Amino acid sequence: MVVTNQRIVHVGMGELTITNDVSVVLSCVGLGSCIALCVYDPVIKMGGMAHMLLPACRISHDVGLLPSKYINTGTPLLIERMLKQGSQKQDLIVKITGGARMLAIPGNSQLDIGQKNIAEVNAALTRECLKICNADVGGEFGRSVTFQVDCGRITVKSISGRFIDL
Repeated sequence: MVVTNQRIVHVGMGELTITNDVSVVLSCVGLGSCIALCVYDPVIKMGGMAHMLLPACRISHDVGLLPSKYINTGTPLLIERMLKQGSQKQDLIVKITGGARMLAIPGNSQLDIGQKNIAEVNAALTRECLKICNADVGGEFGRSVTFQVDCGRITVKSISGRFIDL
């Protein structure tokens, strides 16, 4: 299906968006260590994207303010909202991008938030009994991602100009 009047919806840091509007292209710009979690339901043509910053919240009251900021709360929230809108878990296709190592200090893995984010999104999806179908993660470079809801196509552009489809 070719959609001629596409509308870009930007998913900002800590935000989560779900839509069944096939004219929408979801977009995350400037991912570094953040994770863009993209979930597609091809049966009902619904897409969801979360732009998550950190693996887990350390201050409990902060989760209530912006649960999609954290991978351990944003991942189940995105899945839950898609299921409430009519998706079936067995139909969901999960893809992720981001998780770059943006601060490299030799011998200090504490600053590698990207790797911690990748590990946490894998753990959170395992808890949800879901598997990642495709990913473009890690490295030491930023990315931007677009997600076409009409067909589930996800395109990742790296800071170097490289394009890949997930």
